[in-house]
Amino acid sequence: MKWKHSISGSALLISAFIIVACSSGAVKATSPVLTSEMNLAGPPASLTPGLSPTNTDIEITPTQTRTPHPTNAPTRASTPTATENLWTSIALPDWVDDRNTPVLLGVYGTYPDFYDAPSNPMALWNGQTGEHFDINVPDGIGYYWLPDGSAFGLLSKDLTMAWEVNLASGLVTTFDVPASSVEFVPTSYDGLIPLKALSIPGQTGYSYRPGWDSVSPDGRFVVESKDDHDILVYDLYLGKTFNLAASNNQLFNIMASWSPVEPYLAVLRSDVEVGPYYSTEGPANWSIAIYNVLNRQLLAIYDDMFWVNWSPDGTKFLYQRPSPLVWARTICVFDRLTGVSKCFEGPKIKHKANTSDEITFSSLRWLPDSRSFSYLYYTSDRSNQNVKAGICFLTIEDGSERCILEQIDQYGGVIGEGPFTVRYYWPSPDWKVLLFEIDTACDLCDFYENPRLGFVDMQTGQSIMLDAYMEIYQTLWGP
Repeated sequence: MKWKHSISGSALLISAFIIVACSSGAVKATSPVLTSEMNLAGPPASLTPGLSPTNTDIEITPTQTRTPHPTNAPTRASTPTATENLWTSIALPDWVDDRNTPVLLGVYGTYPDFYDAPSNPMALWNGQTGEHFDINVPDGIGYYWLPDGSAFGLLSKDLTMAWEVNLASGLVTTFDVPASSVEFVPTSYDGLIPLKALSIPGQTGYSYRPGWDSVSPDGRFVVESKDDHDILVYDLYLGKTFNLAASNNQLFNIMASWSPVEPYLAVLRSDVEVGPYYSTEGPANWSIAIYNVLNRQLLAIYDDMFWVNWSPDGTKFLYQRPSPLVWARTICVFDRLTGVSKCFEGPKIKHKANTSDEITFSSLRWLPDSRSFSYLYYTSDRSNQNVKAGICFLTIEDGSERCILEQIDQYGGVIGEGPFTVRYYWPSPDWKVLLFEIDTACDLCDFYENPRLGFVDMQTGQSIMLDAYMEIYQTLWGP
């Protein structure tokens, strides 16, 4: 089984913990102490920035070796090659190359025809105005942005060619793609998919990976998994795959998260098999394991934790306290530098008071300043009535928060069995704009009823609804 994904992510729960030394040399947590602010006796030395881990107890077993990409890979042609259905240039609108304008690249259509259409158009979307520019693309398999945001590209259906469109000039460059660059692109996928273009030092061109792959911030490592008990990491530079998990590991590895500033990988684990939305048939013991991927060492193990979301500066991470009741989970922040975990009861009390029984938190994300974070809340009673939801932003220092998109009757009123509520959101890299999705279906429902998309301005809270449907996680914001 592959890494499990949950769009809702509403099972984001992690507990507070007390750090003690383990006989293996790793750091382990004992039973949680559920107070609003807990001193954890300082961070483990191996997780303190600037210190080199010394633990060497982890077993490393190379499981696969690939030949590194050749250094004489074909270079990009300065002039487009004559090819059927080839672009030569595109007259792009001015806002596409305006670096102050958040630009979204994606395939769109209408719901529910989006899933049955033989093909859907691709377009660039202006996150500030909602306007879009259709791109009449050749038959392709995947689309991507260059890392510097100067161009977007498209891979041909047969994976032998790529087209790249320069945003400043609109000129299209065509070049051949070596097979080694596209070995991870799923050719069996029906339709266009988002891709990541990863550069390899000393080599020409890119290695293309599916957009859902978990890639390290420096683009060197990619998390893979053959089954639940492996933690397979592919080294793009060396062309090798290694297993971080010990050969006798019986825990189920559910999800991985990279530190933004260090070669650290956090892996969510459970002692029982996990189903959709991180559900289990019985009680589960959750833990987080932290690895240094560069030297392949286990640094720490934290018990009673579910999910980890690193802050942009790498000094903190978000989690939630574990609870068998979805609506009883509290959002917490662990500070690696001080060893203090700070939990926030305010959001739970505030939002729960608006309705009656149930509340879930999902989509926990850090803002760029590492001092505040966002979350999506959803409340209802047990019959899924009296529904209320919104996207909120909370400042860690004083616990202050503001929420947007809580009142959305103006976007369609009541359709079906309930009102429209926010289900997902997707921020632009600078957090000026959020792409969001609303629906009349519940937040944990695995189906749609009346999905609609829109952009909302982070500063003003003003929103624009789109007359189109897109898979929100298959869209790509420009860097």
